[in-house]
Amino acid sequence: MELAVTYNRYSPGPDQREESITGQLRENHRLAEQKNLKVIHDYIDRSLSGKTDERPQFKQMMKDAEKGLFKYVICYQTSRFARDKYDAVVNKKRLKKLGVKVIYSKMNIPDGPEGIILESVLEALDEYYSEELKQKVIRGQYDNALQGKAIGGRVPFGYKLDENGRYIYDEEKTPIVREIFTRYAAGEKAITICEDLNKRGFRTSIGGMFNKNSFHTMFKNKKYMGIYHFKSKDPDLKDIYCEDKIPAIITKELFEKVQARIKSNKHKKSKKRLDDMYFLLSGKAYDGNCGGAFVGDSGTSKNGETYYYYTCQNKKSRKGCKTKSVRKECFEDIIVEATRKIVFNDDLIESISEWIIQFQEKNTDNSMLKIAEKELQNVRSSIKNIMNAIEHGIITDTTKERLIELEARQAQLETEIKFETCKINSPKVKKEQVIFWLEQFRDGDKNKESYKKQVIDTFVNAVVLYEEIVTIAFNYANNEIIDIPLNKLKNSSDSVRMSLINWTRRDSNSYT
Repeated sequence: MELAVTYNRYSPGPDQREESITGQLRENHRLAEQKNLKVIHDYIDRSLSGKTDERPQFKQMMKDAEKGLFKYVICYQTSRFARDKYDAVVNKKRLKKLGVKVIYSKMNIPDGPEGIILESVLEALDEYYSEELKQKVIRGQYDNALQGKAIGGRVPFGYKLDENGRYIYDEEKTPIVREIFTRYAAGEKAITICEDLNKRGFRTSIGGMFNKNSFHTMFKNKKYMGIYHFKSKDPDLKDIYCEDKIPAIITKELFEKVQARIKSNKHKKSKKRLDDMYFLLSGKAYDGNCGGAFVGDSGTSKNGETYYYYTCQNKKSRKGCKTKSVRKECFEDIIVEATRKIVFNDDLIESISEWIIQFQEKNTDNSMLKIAEKELQNVRSSIKNIMNAIEHGIITDTTKERLIELEARQAQLETEIKFETCKINSPKVKKEQVIFWLEQFRDGDKNKESYKKQVIDTFVNAVVLYEEIVTIAFNYANNEIIDIPLNKLKNSSDSVRMSLINWTRRDSNSYT
């Protein structure tokens, strides 16, 4: 029995509820049982957006995957893993290199090349809906920002919120903020300040011990000098910048002294490391002569310029392989160009889009809508009970605080329900949309790294480099394989941009 974990996430919102998480856990464990997988841990991020991978439990899951603790990650659906296409692709590729597969309990994505394309389409759809919902959230945040209210996220250390959601002093912590800024501006080390605060029993805004990273966000936060700055992500809305919406804890002079010290402490940017480069064919390219995998490599010329290559792993390990290294840019460019010419033809685009439409017609899930509707019913009932209590004269600070939380949660749920209803009642994606999405690849800018990465990740299954040709296996129905002559590929000159000539097709059964 192979080992698995589940990843579960609920969207941001006050008064976090467990119904959605419980539903995801139930379905994820049910899938594990069906596939005879043993779940060893459940990773849960509550009230966190999937728009970024800066999620504590998600990051812990990725770290545990590097330790080889499990072979499967089970998610409810693609939007639970991530709603950002780039993050989804990058993190799934990281997991794939570690031998870990992502599967979904409420989405029947088949194994094999077709499933890779389908998953890319669904992730693009998730990102579209996420952007649509984000615009509604931005508008709500903008209205709050105009009034100087908190717009979500963690309240900075030293502040708390009043009953209207505005920032006020936290009388116990405000003096500590002034002390931290003053001591650091005077030249004291951050770690020394942290050790002192910990010994005195002070804790961070989330209840943890202070460490050398605790002040990074604090020292950059202009709220501490009384400046409320809201950067609008909507091009139709102007940024909000005002100095009378939030009480200042420190002076502008003290804030600037801290910035000056931070700037002086910055080290010069180090030389770009090999680890910082992204080798697009990593995990997909192999040496046809010895069977070894091609891995990223680099070298430095006499004038100090760094060049990047793909080198056979067996050669790097000194196992007798004599295959010459190939330039990174040249190798990747020819694979992208081949994919553009072979995959993005009208017949294949028509075939893929038709298959996607047939699939989505068989897979409509309204469980998340039911969960949200049930919670909304409970929230409305709770609000009614509190209002009845208030009418009978039973009112306390706790009662008012609870009512504010419930009303905020009600608004959040109503937005969630509209979002889920829209997904269910309208076609998830039309055939024309799938065709448009695929045609974007055909017309994309082949000089952009992000474009080349998406083409290779989505459509290229494997690449095998021989002495005179490169063999490419693609991710689509018949797993077509082609050969391309590469008599100039070994030349590392920048002027080399391979022309794809004299293509010959291979029978897919001959590929190993």
